Amino acid sequence: MPIPDLSHWQARNTPAPAPDSQKVQDHLVAAEGASLGDKSPEFARRWFQDHFGRFDMAEKPPVGQVEDTVITVRHSGGEAELGMRLYRPKGAGAEPLPAYLHCHAGAYVAGDLDLLDSFCRIMCEGARCLVAAVDYRRAPEAKFPLPLEDCYSALTWLADNAATLGIDPARLAIGGDSSGGTLATATCQLVRDRGAPDLCHQLLWYPGVGSLGPTESETAFGADYFPQTKLGKWSMMNYLPAGADPTNPLVQPILLDDMAGLPPAFIMTAGFDGRRDANLQYAERLRDAGVPTEFYCLDSTLHGFLFLLGGISVARQAADFSAAYLAKVFGT
Repeated sequence: MPIPDLSHWQARNTPAPAPDSQKVQDHLVAAEGASLGDKSPEFARRWFQDHFGRFDMAEKPPVGQVEDTVITVRHSGGEAELGMRLYRPKGAGAEPLPAYLHCHAGAYVAGDLDLLDSFCRIMCEGARCLVAAVDYRRAPEAKFPLPLEDCYSALTWLADNAATLGIDPARLAIGGDSSGGTLATATCQLVRDRGAPDLCHQLLWYPGVGSLGPTESETAFGADYFPQTKLGKWSMMNYLPAGADPTNPLVQPILLDDMAGLPPAFIMTAGFDGRRDANLQYAERLRDAGVPTEFYCLDSTLHGFLFLLGGISVARQAADFSAAYLAKVFGT
C-alpha cells in the first residue's frame, strides 16, 4: 500500500508541512502546546485529552470485539493492577490469533487507552490479530523502571495466558508510539536479556530513543514543533527518580552497546519531528548489529500522527500501511 510522502531509509522533510498537518500544528501552538514543559502533570493529562481528542476519527473503525479488563502484575516494583483493552477482529475463527501489544504515547505522564484506540482498531482488523493495549502506570506517581516493568509484565501475561486468550505465543509482537515506543523497545531489551517471552517483532512510531548528539532535525524542529525539546526534558524530569542514570539504555535505547539479538524492527517517523534523525540513527544501529530493520519517514507531517488520525490524511494511510506490514509479519 503506497503512501505518497513516505521515504524509505531517508530522514527528510518537505519544504513545509502538508496543509492539514500545518493546521494541527497551528492549533497546538495556539493551545499552549509549546508551554507544556512548564505545566503540571495534571494539566498535561487534561491537555492531551482536550486537544488531541478533537483530532481523533469521527467514527471509530469497527472491530469484532473490544473488552476492557484488569490484570494483576508482580515485579520488582511490587504488585499492581493494570488496565488492558483487548481487540479482536471480525470473523475470527477457532484458530489461534497472533497478538500485538501496544504501549501508548504520553511523555510517560499523560495518555491513556483512549489516545490510540482508533489506531489499535485499525491494527486489529488490518493485521487480523488480537491487539492488547496496556494502561501502564504513569509518572511521576510511578517512576522508572515501574512503567517499563508494567509493559514487560503485560507482554508476559499475554504469553502465559495464550491458550485462554486464544492466541499463538509464537506470533507475539510489541510496539508503541513516542514514549510508548521507548517503553516497547526497552521491553525488547528485557525480553532478550531475560530470555522470555518469545517475541517476533517490534514496531516503533516516532520513538524517544535518546541521543548520540545534536542532529539537524532537532535543531530545525526541536523548539517549535511538538514535542519540543523542552517537553522532552520535562518528561525525563518526571519519569526518572532521583539519582537515576539518564544514560541507561533502558531510558535511551540508542546508547545500548550491543543490539544483537533484539527482535526485528519496524520504525516510522515524521519529517517535522525533532526526533526524526535520531530515529534513523537508531534504525541504522539495529541494522548494523544484524537486526532485520525497516525505516520509514512521513516527510510532510508531524510527531504524534497516529493519535491525529482524524486530522491528518496521511496518518490514516500510515496506519493502514503499518497494519499491512504487521499482517505480513504474522502471515495473516
